Amino acid sequence: MLRKRGGKWYYTIETYDEFGRRKRVERAGTPDKLETRRLQRQAQAEYERTLRIRAGENISFGNLLEDWLSSLPGSGLKVNTIKRYRSIVNSWLLPDLGKKPLKRITPRLLQDYVNTLPLSHSSINSMVAAMKNSFRYGVVMCQLLSSSPADYLKVPARREPREEAAVFSSKEMKEITSHFGKSDVIMSIYLAYYAGLRVGECCALAWEDVDMKKNELSIHSTLVKDDGWKVQEIPKTKGSIRTVQIPEKLHELLAEEHLRFMTRKLEYGPFYHDSPFVCRHADGSPMTPDGIRYFNRWCKKAFGHGSFHTLRHTYATALLEHGADLEMVSRQLGHASIVVTSTVYSHVLSRRKSRLSKILDKAL
Repeated sequence: MLRKRGGKWYYTIETYDEFGRRKRVERAGTPDKLETRRLQRQAQAEYERTLRIRAGENISFGNLLEDWLSSLPGSGLKVNTIKRYRSIVNSWLLPDLGKKPLKRITPRLLQDYVNTLPLSHSSINSMVAAMKNSFRYGVVMCQLLSSSPADYLKVPARREPREEAAVFSSKEMKEITSHFGKSDVIMSIYLAYYAGLRVGECCALAWEDVDMKKNELSIHSTLVKDDGWKVQEIPKTKGSIRTVQIPEKLHELLAEEHLRFMTRKLEYGPFYHDSPFVCRHADGSPMTPDGIRYFNRWCKKAFGHGSFHTLRHTYATALLEHGADLEMVSRQLGHASIVVTSTVYSHVLSRRKSRLSKILDKAL
């Protein structure tokens, strides 16, 4: 409500007293009616925001986390990102901080908590991201807080030295191809070893993504688990969408695989699953990461180390050790930036640097 007194306009806002009874408070505005109306809306909104913050003083961090998690599906986040956040919340944040009232959580408390976590550097990165996003949700969407205590939260310096990316030796690769040569997972092994694909990218690769004339693979999706396995467009990052050049050896293996499945289609007849994917079981049904999990167990038993991802490391290491340009390797792998590649394979680059003096001696 507005009213004019003398040469100035006054406005009224709705408030509540200490007993919860409605009360109108009048405040002085300006000589301009429209400006006074704007001040009224601003004052009313600020009062209601203060009420919400006061009401949220008894809300726990656990309440906020559960509300935030329920808002994530449909938010545009990838399925694996949501699963990672849910795991962090259920395994760490709810048990450790869930019962604390929001008003008792300070930046110092959060930083001290993060500094003492017995987790890997990448897990702590995810933890900090979950904290920042959940508190911003509490500030912006729920208006339970006037500011976020996690805004200036920092990831501690890496406690442990980065381990070298493990690779398979030539002898180990021969054993792998010999053991799995006639199994359903062999094509996914070849794609990881000769093209550096991630396991989800192998399973999502369709024949329409294979250009045999140009020796190229178009990588634009991955397989993720969300109430069953589903193809998700945009694999891991935007950089993961890429065109991968493949060697002649993989070209031959793909051609053989295509011919093999044409033969199997005739053998299985009406029982054949005519799926569009490159990696399939003998009956044509799609391969999933679950079907490849045995590979990891076998490697641990046979070699004492290694996993499916080690094939990708072996591919990248071979390229770099044979002089491939770092930027080109980064693009082939679909890394978010060249910095990621140089960090993961810093040990390979160090070995190349040690050979630099010999190259200079020959060149100069």
